[in-house]
Amino acid sequence: MALTSSTTYVPMGAINAEKIEESVIPLPWDSEHFEILIGRISPPELTDQELEKVLSYTKRKGFDLVYWATRPECNLPATILTEFSGMLVSRKVTFQRNFMSVPISDFVGTLSRTFQIVEYTQSPATEQLLSLAVQSGIYSRFNVDPCIPKEKFESLFHIWMNRSVVHDLADVVFVAVHPSSIHQYLGVITASVEHGIGKIGLISVLPPYQGQGVGSLLMNAVHQWMHCHDINETVVVTQQANLAACNLYTRLGYQLESLQNFYHFWVQQ
Repeated sequence: MALTSSTTYVPMGAINAEKIEESVIPLPWDSEHFEILIGRISPPELTDQELEKVLSYTKRKGFDLVYWATRPECNLPATILTEFSGMLVSRKVTFQRNFMSVPISDFVGTLSRTFQIVEYTQSPATEQLLSLAVQSGIYSRFNVDPCIPKEKFESLFHIWMNRSVVHDLADVVFVAVHPSSIHQYLGVITASVEHGIGKIGLISVLPPYQGQGVGSLLMNAVHQWMHCHDINETVVVTQQANLAACNLYTRLGYQLESLQNFYHFWVQQ
């Protein structure tokens, strides 16, 4: 697997107030949802000295939480993490698959007789789907960060699922069911198309059914849907700590495209 990077470090030079202000992006939606002032540091490459100046600015401006996505080899010094209550909350992994070079396999046989994949067309999402949405996010930075209330993390993924079933954040939703109980959802997957590229959103399987091929069936359903819509490239994002997901995507022919470190800074603590 090849690791690529889309950014090249360009020093900010003589960093001034204007450059610092431009490097911090307020996040209104996040701020409203979590009920605190949240911002994002936009440059993915900063020296320790530059980062310290930017974080000091966010503290003066009253930000509570600041996100920063940076290169995978970035290991911040303990002094900065301590001063600004920072923590590495996620190593974000992006996988990509090109269907022109990797043929779509048709997942049939015993699994297809044991489990069925159907398109979900109801609204709003049922409690089962909301529970699966939360399950899909257990490795996310919003769950890993101990400073984020669990109810806020859960409601975030409830919103994601509810906006997916009405085709706001997804173009299609598939659920896995057992033929003997078609109203019990064993797993779910959401997908969308943006600029001609397919994107996997949420994917989750109930713990008792994990390791039984349900995830592969869900992925195959999306692959077939992408194929029918002439989509030849699909990407999916997960966390490096989610070994089961990483192994699933690799097994299905996905290649590692990029890796990022995600930091959270609680600058007022």
